[in-house]
Amino acid sequence: IERHLHIHDKADRVIKKLLLLGSGSSGKSTLFKQLKIIYDVGFEDSELEACRHTLRQNVVMGMLTLLRKSTELFESSPERYNKLRVDMDNQSLCDAIKLVVEFGSETFAGEILPPSDKMKLLGEAIGTLWDLEAIQATFMRRGDLFSFPDNMDYFFNKAELLFLDDFQPNREDALKTRIRTTGLVQKQYEIKENYFHIFDVGGQRNERKKWIHCFENVTAVIFVASLSCYDEVMFE
Repeated sequence: IERHLHIHDKADRVIKKLLLLGSGSSGKSTLFKQLKIIYDVGFEDSELEACRHTLRQNVVMGMLTLLRKSTELFESSPERYNKLRVDMDNQSLCDAIKLVVEFGSETFAGEILPPSDKMKLLGEAIGTLWDLEAIQATFMRRGDLFSFPDNMDYFFNKAELLFLDDFQPNREDALKTRIRTTGLVQKQYEIKENYFHIFDVGGQRNERKKWIHCFENVTAVIFVASLSCYDEVMFE
């Protein structure tokens, strides 16, 4: 038993354990996914399928956030935020908004998805709303007035494609999809004959109390920070 423990301890010392830490949306999971693309087999089919569900949900929730914030900011100061007002007298815009609101609680992950014709209309509705000057102006106020996920403009610009039956996310889609990390995710890599055990953890405040359990025998801590988020409103 002692010999096996010695062998295990020796092998464990060879593996360099790296812990990724940082606040929410700092880029820890993106770095983690990039390592998987470069030094592993990339994304598995199950991961891409989960990405498809998540990005669809993110696009719907993102548009609802922009609609809500455009209304809140305009009502708080009509003169200052006049350009953020959405014309609710336009019936076609009202219909588009109602359709997006209808899908507000949809996960897109069930075995039975909404009808394909309605999904197509949803993508077109989001595309129509994204093209509005008021929504674009509200989007430009993200960060300084409200928290908003990165890369959402990338997905809004292709909203019509995202809700088609045959849509399959590619590697770039998977990298840019915001998936909130909860708990602990780990992966082992061999890089130039060096073995690394990399841990990714959630960055939100309610997740940070779990960090203490990850420090044992860690070779190094990589603290990730987003250079573009130093003056932005936090998710919390």
